[in-house]
Amino acid sequence: MTGQSLRLFVAVDIPYPNEVAPIISSIKHADIPLKAIDPENSHVTLKFLGDQPADVLSELEAVVRSSLQGCKAFEVKLHGVGIFGRSRDPRVLWVGLQDGGGLEDLAYRVQDGFEKLGIHKENRKFKAHLTLGRFKGHRGRPPRLDREQSDKIDQLLDQYGDLEMNSHLVDKVIMKKSILRPEGPVYCDEFIVELDRS
Repeated sequence: MTGQSLRLFVAVDIPYPNEVAPIISSIKHADIPLKAIDPENSHVTLKFLGDQPADVLSELEAVVRSSLQGCKAFEVKLHGVGIFGRSRDPRVLWVGLQDGGGLEDLAYRVQDGFEKLGIHKENRKFKAHLTLGRFKGHRGRPPRLDREQSDKIDQLLDQYGDLEMNSHLVDKVIMKKSILRPEGPVYCDEFIVELDRS
């Protein structure tokens, strides 16, 4: 045992929707503190594992492969922009995903598999979304926006809440390693599980 640990999560890559660029720009122009994601890191997290010993990676891979056996590839439609939190103290800016429950099914299959290894399920219900950015206030808390900024958020949600964007084929699930750096995280693929495309 090397003692080395890896910061791991199971995810599905979803291409970053270029249609949201005006939204990000408007938020920043209103001096609302949003830390936008790097478009190259665009993904949906199915299960965050945190720090895991490097020598259990093969066991984790076996669990993911077994849990997803027989799962078919499916289409995801990117639709609408929303936030977690309220417009006066928002936490996350996201794009909605319409997939007929496909991502939720993958998430619960993976979580059920990991539970057999003693890795607990998420307490909250899985909500399929693509994170565009996180609103950052003092000491990592959500910011308290003034009335003008809050109204700007409401206006953008009204304007883009039903925005139609591209569809994407979900045909693989990936175990990713996160390397935390001051300029933002770097993600590396540890292994890929292909879904059935027949």
